[in-house]
Amino acid sequence: ATDLLLEAVDLGAYPDFVGWVGYDRGSEFVVSFYERSEEQVSLVGDVVFSADGSAELALEPDRALTDREVSMLNARMAALGAGRTNCSDRFNTVVMPSESGESAWTVYVLAATTQPGVMLVGGHSRVRVDKQSAEVLEIERLSKSCLKLGTTRGRSDVPEGSILVFTHLVSPLPIPVYPYLSLLHREAMAVSSRRGNWMIRGDEISFIEM
Repeated sequence: ATDLLLEAVDLGAYPDFVGWVGYDRGSEFVVSFYERSEEQVSLVGDVVFSADGSAELALEPDRALTDREVSMLNARMAALGAGRTNCSDRFNTVVMPSESGESAWTVYVLAATTQPGVMLVGGHSRVRVDKQSAEVLEIERLSKSCLKLGTTRGRSDVPEGSILVFTHLVSPLPIPVYPYLSLLHREAMAVSSRRGNWMIRGDEISFIEM
């Protein structure tokens, strides 16, 4: 979605650009980009993904913003302000309903890098934000360090079948960020935590019998 937007516009023309949120709209999935000035939110564009995977960009579409998307955007901005770490200068976000109830969003603040062959295992946060006020209710750091690992794909110096191995300390079980990283980098990983050892391949997590 970002690639489509950047092919069509110069973001320098939108000095109050603040980012995007993604959400379902019936059978479609939409990524909307926004400006925000003095708490006023306006649309830069919508990228609409159809069920067949095709995408279409609409610049400054003539439509009203929904309360849901404004709430998600405000939660994203609040979480970015509270959940950043010193592990990176780039962060992506995922805004999703909170498991603790209908009144809050859960926002994953994910440390990112543009450096090829590097996986940021550490530096991520999970932030709970009130849907109405955008007040940050809870910040959970998902690692104790800024762990970075070199990926194995395409490297002649790494034996075939190698996987990434690391220890997870902040909770008894692996966190949802690890399947995301496995999918993103197409890497398998073995994670050791207080509850045991785990193999993560894409979106599958299995217990390793010792």
